Amino acid sequence: MAGLHLPMLNALRAHLETFLGGPVPHFLNDVRYQPIGLGHYLGHSREEGKKGDISGLRLDAQVTFPVAGANAADREIAATAIDTALLGQDRATLRGAGFYKLVPSGRKLTADSLELNYHLTYEFIQTPEQNSLIIDELDLSTASGSRGPDDKRPLRDILDELPHTENLNIP
Repeated sequence: MAGLHLPMLNALRAHLETFLGGPVPHFLNDVRYQPIGLGHYLGHSREEGKKGDISGLRLDAQVTFPVAGANAADREIAATAIDTALLGQDRATLRGAGFYKLVPSGRKLTADSLELNYHLTYEFIQTPEQNSLIIDELDLSTASGSRGPDDKRPLRDILDELPHTENLNIP
């Protein structure tokens, strides 16, 4: 389900920004997606106003934070702040945000740059949106072709009598 990838990446970015206290440049490398559940399907929400499918997607990736600074000391201070912000989160907070793994996987240091690398496993669960336009019930007794609640004809026969359904090809 390609529709989950963008919301997942937006949620991941939002969680990282929350942990880091604002937008911080980062890049995802070695990205692998895996559906959660049966083909992304986890179940059906029956919550009032939010009825519909619950879907999930897992992301395994390497996240790289390029650290800026005028000199090596400034870059080290900024790198320490990122490490502290991410590694200082308690396990319950990380799990609640969808992070199942967030571990440092090395630093790349050159004369004028520093990159922090983390390996992460992140799970995204998408619940139905408020009023997501899913038809929950269809009262056929109010349809113009219906003969009332005791009408036992097949649905296709009732729909065939409605003027706006003449182009539907219902078996």
